[in-house]
Amino acid sequence: MRTFPNRWEVVWDTTAPRHLAVVNHVEILVTVTGLLAPRVIVDPADPSGDDLLTMHPSTISEVACAEQRFLARHRQFGRLDDLAVSERLRKLRVDPDTRVLDLTEEEAEDAATFGSSQFADRVGLLDGLGRGECAVLAVAANRELTAGVDDGAARRAASSIGVPVFTTEDLLRAAVARLLVSRAEAEDIHQSLLDQGFRGSASLY
Repeated sequence: MRTFPNRWEVVWDTTAPRHLAVVNHVEILVTVTGLLAPRVIVDPADPSGDDLLTMHPSTISEVACAEQRFLARHRQFGRLDDLAVSERLRKLRVDPDTRVLDLTEEEAEDAATFGSSQFADRVGLLDGLGRGECAVLAVAANRELTAGVDDGAARRAASSIGVPVFTTEDLLRAAVARLLVSRAEAEDIHQSLLDQGFRGSASLY
């Protein structure tokens, strides 16, 4: 199993895996940090294929929810691109190197706090955080890890509790620094992410 010092030990939300799967560059995530995530984000035990399509989104992990949406869209419209994205997400979810974290009792309590309206009001958020973001922040705070989040509200919440953040754009820049891709390739991938609805900076550099 790959191991990294804590400053590279990133516990990921759903955004990076989902968007990188869409543009077919999940390997950057796998190579730079690996996928470490709470079970609410990724769960290898979630079903696949027809069984996945029968599941209510609230009963499966967020990556499986994304997998389900792309698979359902493929079944409805017949787009092979949607099937390919769904399969990439499934492979990532069941990859033996994907590391799944179960929340401790204390982390579960913290996650509930981070999802409350009181916490949102305290840190100046318009809405409460999602269940995945709350779990990521709880794990990162309690285990002194870095939160892999992109959403502005989640990053603001992380800052308020002293949790360092690592974004999808940071991941691309780290891939360049490690000579996994060239700067031009990273910028092309970044533009592809933006073209597919990723909410990021206009430029990677």
